[in-house]
Amino acid sequence: MGRAAAELARSIIGDPEADPTRHVVFPTRVIPRGSTAPPAPPTAGDQADPPHPRNP
Repeated sequence: MGRAAAELARSIIGDPEADPTRHVVFPTRVIPRGSTAPPAPPTAGDQADPPHPRNP
């Protein structure tokens, strides 16, 4: 990502006609792990968050 960012910056600096809005999309994948699990269901002792002062 750093290399792609540097090359993109270099092309914009070196060519005034270069498209400054160009962007790069990297291939990604999601690896499900413990931190991506759904939240645990509420238990009887859990309390709902109090209402926000502007949204009672």
